[in-house]
Amino acid sequence: MLEEYRIKWLTRIVYSQPFELFIAGIILLNAIALALLTLPGIDGATRESLIQFDEIALWIFIGELIARMISYGTKPWMFFKTGWNIFDFIIIGLSPLFASQTLILRLLGIFRLIRIFRFLPEVRILTRSITRSLPPLMSMSVLIFLALFIYGM
Repeated sequence: MLEEYRIKWLTRIVYSQPFELFIAGIILLNAIALALLTLPGIDGATRESLIQFDEIALWIFIGELIARMISYGTKPWMFFKTGWNIFDFIIIGLSPLFASQTLILRLLGIFRLIRIFRFLPEVRILTRSITRSLPPLMSMSVLIFLALFIYGM
């Protein structure tokens, strides 16, 4: 059930599966375009069209972000209660600031690919499991280092 302050029709649109899949498709196409831009010897017309597609994708992402924020109606700050929303806001918000620095802009574009994780529950479970296993692995690394250090002495 949606909270009463939300704009229900807009929320249903921006959190619908077709909309989410459309955004995921744009993310994938944008990542491919950014990867193609790194190829040496790419002709000028292709490079220009890939750069234009990247700009169009950025505007689509900005529109998506604004629509999602507006869907929170009278309490837009509630948008920032979700980790993925904060991630999107930071990545998309920083992109125009680094527009003149193509390397940083491409890296930010690649980070947008991480947004696909929210569409794949299996990847989320796997990522969560890996992150939870890091502290014990660090402890094991310290123990191995200590054993090797003692053995070396």
